[in-house]
Amino acid sequence: MFQPSMPPFVAQAQGLYTATAFNPLPAAAGPADPPADWQSFMGDLSAEPESFEDFHRSDRFKQVRDQFLARLQQCEQFARQHFTSTAAATIVNNLAVFRARLLDGEGTPYFGEHLAMLYGVGKRSLDTFCLRLEQADIELRLRKATLDTLADQLQFCRSTGPAFIEAASALDQIEGGLHGQFLAVLKQKVDAFLQRFVRQNNASGAAKWPENMEVHVVNRLKLELMLPGADFHDPLSEGPTLVNGTQLRACVGLLLDKLRPVSIAAHLAEDYHARFLDALSQKLNKPSAAIDPNTAMPEILKVASALGATFSGVSLHSLLAEDPTSGEVRWRSDLALVALDLMRELERLNLVVNQPSVDLMTGGDDPDSRWRLRHIDFRIFHIEEEHLGNSTISNVSTDTVGLRHFMKWQESGHAPLNGLTATAVSAWPVAHLMDFQPGWLGLASHAKTLLRRLGPERAISWIRSHKIDEQALKRLLRGATATGEIKVLQALVERGGPRSAAEWVRLADGPSILAFAVKCGNLTICRYWHDQLQASLGDTATGSLSDAFTTREGKQLAPVALLAGDADMLDLMLSLMIQGRSRNRLDSEALHRLLMMPLQGAMMRGQKAALEVVGRHLTQAARHHGMRGEVLERALGQNLVGAGCVGALIGNHAPCVRWFFDLVIALGREKLLMPSQVALMLAGEGGSPKMRGPTYQAVRRNNADALGTFLARAVDATTDGWIDTECLARLLSCQPPTQPRREYGLWLMLGGAGERCLQAWTDAVLKAREKGCLESDTVAGLLMAPNTSDIPYARGTLKYPFAGFSLTPWLELLTQLAKKGAIERPHVKVLLDARGLGGSSESSPALYAAMNLWTEAPQAPAQYVQLYCDAKRADIIDAKALEDLLSAIHPQDSYATGMVRAIENGRLDAVRTYLHALITQARTRVFEADTLLKLLDGRGVSQGTALFVAAVALEQELLKTVLAATLEATQSGLITGEQWLRLLLPEDDLPNILDGLALRDDASRIDVVRREVNRAHELHLITQAQSQTLHQRLDSVKLGGREPTSIPSVAGS
Repeated sequence: MFQPSMPPFVAQAQGLYTATAFNPLPAAAGPADPPADWQSFMGDLSAEPESFEDFHRSDRFKQVRDQFLARLQQCEQFARQHFTSTAAATIVNNLAVFRARLLDGEGTPYFGEHLAMLYGVGKRSLDTFCLRLEQADIELRLRKATLDTLADQLQFCRSTGPAFIEAASALDQIEGGLHGQFLAVLKQKVDAFLQRFVRQNNASGAAKWPENMEVHVVNRLKLELMLPGADFHDPLSEGPTLVNGTQLRACVGLLLDKLRPVSIAAHLAEDYHARFLDALSQKLNKPSAAIDPNTAMPEILKVASALGATFSGVSLHSLLAEDPTSGEVRWRSDLALVALDLMRELERLNLVVNQPSVDLMTGGDDPDSRWRLRHIDFRIFHIEEEHLGNSTISNVSTDTVGLRHFMKWQESGHAPLNGLTATAVSAWPVAHLMDFQPGWLGLASHAKTLLRRLGPERAISWIRSHKIDEQALKRLLRGATATGEIKVLQALVERGGPRSAAEWVRLADGPSILAFAVKCGNLTICRYWHDQLQASLGDTATGSLSDAFTTREGKQLAPVALLAGDADMLDLMLSLMIQGRSRNRLDSEALHRLLMMPLQGAMMRGQKAALEVVGRHLTQAARHHGMRGEVLERALGQNLVGAGCVGALIGNHAPCVRWFFDLVIALGREKLLMPSQVALMLAGEGGSPKMRGPTYQAVRRNNADALGTFLARAVDATTDGWIDTECLARLLSCQPPTQPRREYGLWLMLGGAGERCLQAWTDAVLKAREKGCLESDTVAGLLMAPNTSDIPYARGTLKYPFAGFSLTPWLELLTQLAKKGAIERPHVKVLLDARGLGGSSESSPALYAAMNLWTEAPQAPAQYVQLYCDAKRADIIDAKALEDLLSAIHPQDSYATGMVRAIENGRLDAVRTYLHALITQARTRVFEADTLLKLLDGRGVSQGTALFVAAVALEQELLKTVLAATLEATQSGLITGEQWLRLLLPEDDLPNILDGLALRDDASRIDVVRREVNRAHELHLITQAQSQTLHQRLDSVKLGGREPTSIPSVAGS
């Protein structure tokens, strides 16, 4: 168990939260007890502790693995039932990735030392999750969201167990009323603040955490501070040097400043208000709607009652207010009273420490009425008013801050309070805002709220009717920019009098005004500030122009526009960057840094128009502004070399694939990129580890359009000499990103998860062969599709029958490629034989292994017989190849066929299955009688016949099975009676059935043979003389003698 190095955050925030505030809610009512046979690795939890090594060697390991596969299938069924077909396909594909890793080498290559966790708490968590997945009393939205999250995480390192634990936990909590809402908001804010902390530390250089470690660093901070949502099963979070004491103390400081109870209450108030309005009818749910209490209150009370179960303690007075002048009832725009109600309720629930309201000032309009302006933590402001009337008993009420309260504060000479000003401009009636003085604005956000609430016409009137000093003008310029109203901005400029472009940029706080405008999103206003900046470039300080494209938090905005597909906004920013470089207001390094764009994300979203803008400006920077090839390479790879266009393949955007190939090849032809750089970029074999393997990424998501376009362009690029044939072969292998991995991609295409990609892949292979980019040996290697254990597809498919793969589409693919000359007949035979490759210990033919080695694929022998005969019917192998495949002779054992070895090994079911399949296929005349005779005879170089081996086998049923099969073949007319006799007594000196019977010396076995001889005679398959001769030989065996092993042909009756 992880041991934190400092006290929990809640202990360091004693003035804010109670000691139990962060405790999780009690678990939900449990699902039905798991079936008794649902197992997992228990380790030390068991009454008889066992090591994982012992568990791995036991039969229970395979039972648990099969249960894992059954749970995954349950998840797939749920996805298909409750998600759209597209969303379901994504989930199914993600589950297929996990399934393949679980089966490959029994999970060891991928999960390694984490197998114990996966088969232990991970399996138990998946069981719990699947039980809850079917619980109708858990909201369907939550079950769907949790499954979607789980499936997505199964691609990555959390699939070792934490993903399952978190999924089970997500469905393991009751709703919890306000307590549950508090914990949900708390967790949301903790995640946001910690993520911001990690990113800011990286940006400032205070830490150097890799991008792909962000989730683990955030989790480590949660573990150290015992914050909600910490994952105790994430080994990557526990590195001894991942965080240090200085960073932890800084993190605590950030949380103490930001994670205030009052901010959580304010967030809850916004949630409550939004839900309340959403639940009302259309005539009541507008924030500005006038409400008739006589007709509207029943509906309002009904919604308040429904929400009261979750958001307890909120008064309708906090939501509604009566205008003292008009008498109209309206929704309050200031939610301070709702937040105050919720704050007191959180205190009552013992979640937060009492945060008292503190007086700021007092006032009164007459002797019988006094009010106090109060605040909590300078974040919530409200009024407490006391009315005496004619009695000595006071009546105290709370209200929101009004015009007279704010003006009194402003006139008092106290320091401005930005929180109070924000409350005033957001809460006053619009009519009162016309009296708001420009000098009262403390922040640009105040100006924005003021102008937005006034609306364009009133705002312009307000601007023209007030004197605006320079400080107010600065705030109003940014406020008007934020509203997106160009007429309001023009009115301000007019009110400010004639000034130069440089002066307007200075008043708007420098070049950063463009970044501010871009962030606000109005293109017309952005063009205005772009023109002002362009006109003032000569007066712009060197280096400060970067502020035009970067927020004050350090976030670059051109990437935001790119991801949003806002080509016009992007073009506006990039053109100013290039002009700034031309005027020496940006140095080369700054320009190159600004041009590092999230191209993968944009391609993933299909933002082709915006990508074309980036490509055009990158080309211009390379041609005219010193962007060297290595910088250009990083820019096109999203600051990673060789990322290629994998984003387009993930998002299935074929136009983006074409754009990328066109751009990179054009840059190569202009010598702006070297050929080696072009090759690496087109192949996309670099970049982020989790996004490598571009073709695999497309196949896993069944993105046929993008895959087909990518492979077609890759073949063209190979033809034109940009990438080599070895690289093309790797791309066609569709390898997963984590090395060393093998051709899972073809497994997915053939297994159904990526079936739409199969034709695109086939077309590319045929095109590559036609253009001479691939040799037939290479194509055969692709079709072999070995996994990480070097087991070919045609072998693994039947070895793991529970994995859901099929040989039918593989044979169809094989046939298509063979008939079109992509592979030769010898290749087909090798592929069908499906022997393990390279370092694999499985060097035997697949059919041999199915009959002699495998324990979990009882139908595999029959399936291989069917496969080989189907291949012969498809005319992609000849009769000799078929005979060899059906014989299944081990390369290191030429003495006997696979069937004979199976008889020796006592594999009764395998022998029975094989013989039944063999005779079934023989009835279709797919092979000649001589071939069937050889297969039933089963001899190798010097080994005895199959019947000899069956006669001496320990299990008598083997003799019965083989003998019955030979007689069935004879009865069906597949072989003649004479041939049947030769099976019993071949015309050579090798051991035969009589020799076997003599060795076994078992009278009951001789009786078995006698019965079959009699039956053959009764069916007129042999003559009476032949029958008598056989009985004589059997008699001599019983007496211990031995006759010659051949029977002369005797004319039958």
